[in-house]
Amino acid sequence: MSEEAYRAIYGRAKANLEKMGKPDLLDILRPVQPGTVAARSFYERFGLRLNLFSAVEADTAFGFLGKKLASPIMIAAMSHTTLDGHYPNAFRDISAAARKFGTQYWIGDCTDEVWKEVASAALSSVRIVKPWRDRQRILASLKLAEDTGAFAVGMDFESGFYAADCAPQSAEALAAYVKAARLPFIVKGVGSVKAARMARDAGAAAIIVTNHGGSLGPSWGHPLEVLPEVAREVGDDLLVLAESGLRRGEDALKLLARGAKGVLMGRGLLIGLFAGGSEGVLELLQLLNQELKRCMVLAGCPDLASVTGDILVPR
Repeated sequence: MSEEAYRAIYGRAKANLEKMGKPDLLDILRPVQPGTVAARSFYERFGLRLNLFSAVEADTAFGFLGKKLASPIMIAAMSHTTLDGHYPNAFRDISAAARKFGTQYWIGDCTDEVWKEVASAALSSVRIVKPWRDRQRILASLKLAEDTGAFAVGMDFESGFYAADCAPQSAEALAAYVKAARLPFIVKGVGSVKAARMARDAGAAAIIVTNHGGSLGPSWGHPLEVLPEVAREVGDDLLVLAESGLRRGEDALKLLARGAKGVLMGRGLLIGLFAGGSEGVLELLQLLNQELKRCMVLAGCPDLASVTGDILVPR
């Protein structure tokens, strides 16, 4: 049933994107960019171990920094600056779906003016700012998020190479941003134990293990590779999250089994957006979580706490 449902959503998105003249938009329907292909391929390196009789239903309730969510699958911090050229005010439709479904909405690259709209339309969102060269710009955006009702803030440090007005950041700068933010601070762009330790020592509330969905290129470590060592090192000290290349509920389960407590999905959810706006995103979120629950039962996991690495079969 889920296969048919996925095909239907993909089919609607494909038809709508073709009407728009953007059939290959953001490499979402059939990834062809080397980094995106690599990010997807890692999920095939693990199977799931069938373990019947240990669970007859699965509870996907997730505690996110004190907030109870319906699912560990959250909306990744996608760039409004990029999306708005293809789907004006995408954040409104995506955040509305997140609210109906009961998960957390995050937003990435956006101007302060757009953030004010987000803060008004999507209460208690998470704002992820860019690593601007201008430190005062960063501090001002973090302060604005705090003043306008953000649930948490953070920075996608891996984006320091993407634009002329961004720059790589030091450990000292990280510590200064965490100290300046009076909200939980989330470090996005962790791909090693060393970086995870630095985030912990700076006082971060959570980290996101990611290779930016493959956008950095195919050579960089995938979360499925580095999550176990990162989770062993810092998992009791801060919340370990993961993203990169998710398209299915079983992908989410594999990341959880490797050590993530929650996952984020970005480009994959855009398929729902282009299939049917806010209702399309909601439909896809529901389908993903249904698949996650089904796989948890098949793997013998009645809740998220029972998801461990032994449900995976290396291939």
